[in-house]
Amino acid sequence: MRPRALDSIRRYRDIGRPFETHNYLTNTWADIPVPLSSLTWFRYYEELDRLLRVCDPGTDIFIRGYVVFPFSLHFIHGNHHRFAVYQMFYHNTHSRVADFLGRIRFRLMFGSSTALENRMEINSLRVATEYSNPLYDTYWCEQ
Repeated sequence: MRPRALDSIRRYRDIGRPFETHNYLTNTWADIPVPLSSLTWFRYYEELDRLLRVCDPGTDIFIRGYVVFPFSLHFIHGNHHRFAVYQMFYHNTHSRVADFLGRIRFRLMFGSSTALENRMEINSLRVATEYSNPLYDTYWCEQ
Protein backbone atom coordinates (compact mmCIF):
# COMPACT_ATOMS: atom_id res chain seq x y z
CA MET A 1 0.00 0.00 0.00
CA ARG A 2 2.88 2.36 0.71
CA PRO A 3 4.21 2.41 -2.90
CA ARG A 4 0.72 3.04 -4.24
CA ALA A 5 0.21 5.92 -1.80
CA LEU A 6 3.59 7.45 -2.75
CA ASP A 7 2.78 7.07 -6.44
CA SER A 8 -0.54 8.84 -5.96
CA ILE A 9 1.25 11.84 -4.44
CA ARG A 10 3.57 11.99 -7.44
CA ARG A 11 0.58 11.71 -9.75
CA TYR A 12 -1.19 14.66 -8.11
CA ARG A 13 2.00 16.66 -8.47
CA ASP A 14 2.40 15.67 -12.13
CA ILE A 15 -1.17 16.45 -13.18
CA GLY A 16 -1.10 19.87 -11.55
CA ARG A 17 -3.66 19.22 -8.83
CA PRO A 18 -2.38 22.17 -6.72
CA PHE A 19 -3.29 24.59 -9.51
CA GLU A 20 -6.94 23.47 -9.48
CA THR A 21 -7.43 23.41 -5.71
CA HIS A 22 -8.56 26.95 -4.97
CA ASN A 23 -9.55 29.43 -7.64
CA TYR A 24 -12.65 31.29 -8.75
CA LEU A 25 -14.07 28.07 -10.29
CA THR A 26 -13.96 25.97 -7.11
CA ASN A 27 -16.53 25.59 -4.34
CA THR A 28 -14.13 26.91 -1.72
CA TRP A 29 -13.86 30.24 -3.53
CA ALA A 30 -17.41 31.15 -2.51
CA ASP A 31 -16.33 30.97 1.15
CA ILE A 32 -12.79 32.31 0.79
CA PRO A 33 -12.59 34.68 -2.20
CA VAL A 34 -8.83 35.26 -2.03
CA PRO A 35 -6.06 33.25 -3.70
CA LEU A 36 -3.76 30.76 -1.99
CA SER A 37 -0.38 29.96 -3.48
CA SER A 38 -0.16 26.58 -5.19
CA LEU A 39 3.24 26.14 -3.54
CA THR A 40 1.34 25.38 -0.34
CA TRP A 41 0.09 22.13 -1.84
CA PHE A 42 3.48 21.15 -3.19
CA ARG A 43 4.83 21.60 0.37
CA TYR A 44 1.94 19.48 1.63
CA TYR A 45 2.85 16.72 -0.82
CA GLU A 46 6.47 16.84 0.35
CA GLU A 47 5.34 16.52 3.95
CA LEU A 48 3.02 13.61 3.10
CA ASP A 49 5.77 11.90 1.10
CA ARG A 50 8.23 12.25 3.98
CA LEU A 51 5.74 10.90 6.48
CA LEU A 52 4.52 7.99 4.36
CA ARG A 53 8.08 6.69 4.03
CA VAL A 54 8.48 6.27 7.79
CA CYS A 55 5.03 5.66 9.31
CA ASP A 56 3.15 2.40 9.66
CA PRO A 57 -0.17 1.73 7.92
CA GLY A 58 -3.11 3.00 9.93
CA THR A 59 -1.16 5.80 11.62
CA ASP A 60 -3.20 8.88 12.47
CA ILE A 61 -1.74 12.10 11.11
CA PHE A 62 -2.02 15.68 12.28
CA ILE A 63 -1.89 18.54 9.80
CA ARG A 64 -0.43 21.54 11.59
CA GLY A 65 0.03 25.10 10.50
CA TYR A 66 -1.11 28.67 10.74
CA VAL A 67 -3.77 29.85 8.29
CA VAL A 68 -3.65 33.59 7.75
CA PHE A 69 -6.43 35.56 6.10
CA PRO A 70 -6.37 39.24 5.16
CA PHE A 71 -7.66 41.31 8.07
CA SER A 72 -9.90 43.31 5.76
CA LEU A 73 -12.15 40.30 5.05
CA HIS A 74 -13.45 40.05 8.64
CA PHE A 75 -14.45 36.42 8.36
CA ILE A 76 -11.85 34.68 10.45
CA HIS A 77 -14.21 33.13 12.97
CA GLY A 78 -16.68 31.57 10.58
CA ASN A 79 -16.98 27.78 10.77
CA HIS A 80 -17.58 27.46 7.05
CA HIS A 81 -14.25 29.17 6.37
CA ARG A 82 -12.41 26.64 8.50
CA PHE A 83 -14.19 23.80 6.79
CA ALA A 84 -13.34 25.26 3.37
CA VAL A 85 -9.65 25.07 4.31
CA TYR A 86 -10.11 21.49 5.57
CA GLN A 87 -11.86 20.67 2.29
CA MET A 88 -8.82 21.92 0.36
CA PHE A 89 -6.61 19.52 2.30
CA TYR A 90 -8.99 16.62 1.67
CA HIS A 91 -9.03 17.58 -2.01
CA ASN A 92 -5.23 17.22 -2.05
CA THR A 93 -5.11 13.93 -0.16
CA HIS A 94 -5.47 11.07 -2.61
CA SER A 95 -7.77 8.21 -1.57
CA ARG A 96 -4.80 5.79 -1.65
CA VAL A 97 -3.02 7.98 0.88
CA ALA A 98 -6.15 8.11 3.03
CA ASP A 99 -6.47 4.32 2.81
CA PHE A 100 -2.87 3.86 3.96
CA LEU A 101 -3.21 6.28 6.85
CA GLY A 102 -5.54 6.25 9.83
CA ARG A 103 -7.50 9.38 10.63
CA ILE A 104 -6.54 12.77 9.29
CA ARG A 105 -6.83 15.41 11.99
CA PHE A 106 -6.27 19.13 11.81
CA ARG A 107 -4.32 21.32 14.17
CA LEU A 108 -4.56 24.54 12.20
CA MET A 109 -4.61 27.88 13.94
CA PHE A 110 -6.60 30.55 12.14
CA GLY A 111 -5.74 34.22 12.26
CA SER A 112 -5.70 37.41 10.25
CA SER A 113 -3.07 39.95 9.36
CA THR A 114 -2.99 43.49 8.05
CA ALA A 115 0.16 42.56 6.11
CA LEU A 116 -1.90 40.50 3.65
CA GLU A 117 -3.93 42.50 1.20
CA ASN A 118 -5.61 40.08 -1.14
CA ARG A 119 -4.38 36.56 -0.44
CA MET A 120 -4.36 33.90 2.22
CA GLU A 121 -1.36 31.93 3.42
CA ILE A 122 -0.76 28.69 5.26
CA ASN A 123 2.48 29.09 7.19
CA SER A 124 4.53 26.55 9.13
CA LEU A 125 2.75 23.69 7.38
CA ARG A 126 3.75 20.34 8.84
CA VAL A 127 2.31 16.83 8.83
CA ALA A 128 3.12 14.84 11.95
CA THR A 129 2.11 11.73 13.85
CA GLU A 130 2.49 13.16 17.35
CA TYR A 131 -0.76 13.74 19.18
CA SER A 132 -1.64 17.18 20.45
CA ASN A 133 -4.86 18.54 21.87
CA PRO A 134 -7.24 20.14 19.37
CA LEU A 135 -7.29 23.89 19.07
CA TYR A 136 -11.04 24.03 18.47
CA ASP A 137 -12.81 21.34 20.53
CA THR A 138 -16.17 21.50 18.82
CA TYR A 139 -15.08 20.35 15.36
CA TRP A 140 -15.19 16.64 14.54
CA CYS A 141 -12.25 16.79 12.12
CA GLU A 142 -10.00 18.06 14.88
CA GLN A 143 -10.86 15.42 17.48
